[in-house]
Amino acid sequence: MKIDLAAAKAYGVSASGLVDFLTCRMAHKLYKEGWVQRRTPYPLHYGRVAHEVLEAIHNFERSNSKFDPLKVVRAVCQRIQKKEAGLWIGEEAQAFELICAQLEAVIPAYVKYYAKKKYNWVGVEEWFHTPFSDTFLNGRFDNVFERAGLWLFDTKNKSDIEPEEMGEVITCDFQVNFYILALWLITKKYPRGFIYNILRRPGLKLGKKETLEMYSERIKEHISEKGEEYYFQRYEISVIKSDIIKFKDELETKHLPAYWKWYAENQPTTLFGNPCAGKYGLCRYVPICYADDYSGFHKPKKEKRK
Repeated sequence: MKIDLAAAKAYGVSASGLVDFLTCRMAHKLYKEGWVQRRTPYPLHYGRVAHEVLEAIHNFERSNSKFDPLKVVRAVCQRIQKKEAGLWIGEEAQAFELICAQLEAVIPAYVKYYAKKKYNWVGVEEWFHTPFSDTFLNGRFDNVFERAGLWLFDTKNKSDIEPEEMGEVITCDFQVNFYILALWLITKKYPRGFIYNILRRPGLKLGKKETLEMYSERIKEHISEKGEEYYFQRYEISVIKSDIIKFKDELETKHLPAYWKWYAENQPTTLFGNPCAGKYGLCRYVPICYADDYSGFHKPKKEKRK
């Protein structure tokens, strides 16, 4: 395969791509070749739908418009279903219905819980492609808000919220540092910090004789019983300028040179440690690496950047 280094640098690098590269060269090689799972794993499917719902809600808030969170959830679900239903296979369609029922319970409770917490949004789900060193940094900010300076607002949907672990995870998060650096480069303003906005993904299962409406109501009751703080947490972290400068220097002088050298020379896909099994389970590419099984993967057309 012919290597076009100039084109690759013009396209740029993303936080997720670099994390793959630093963790496992093989995973990144397959990612660069365009291999993705035919069936979206449930947590990722849930997270994507939740992000689209929150994007719509934050845009309403940004324009100071009134909205009904339940209607927003249903409108977003209907839009996604209309656009993508033909691509789903059996279980995926059922999973989507469950996700929408869960969000009909979770999102209104989330909006109510944080009703008095207002943010001056200056950016909602915005793509970036900004020059850095001899390439570009690519990605999409969840949200950016102004409060005596610029702040990032990053949302995660998790099955468990473990406060004792979050501090260490957040401060060492490569993606957060990557996005803070990108925001600094784009705005020429040093970011004040970021907020980690976490929503718990419901763990309740649909009963055999339970309708989706009954299921959604049961989740609402569970939120009420456990308390909103069990389902929703926000962690505010101030950024230390010296840490971001250190990250910038390491990215420019260590990580990117190693990446481009590996890319240009088509170096071996060396594994480091045991990246196949991590905190969130097995790597998505295990079937390919261990059994040369590509049946669960395909190469979709790349989405054009807006």
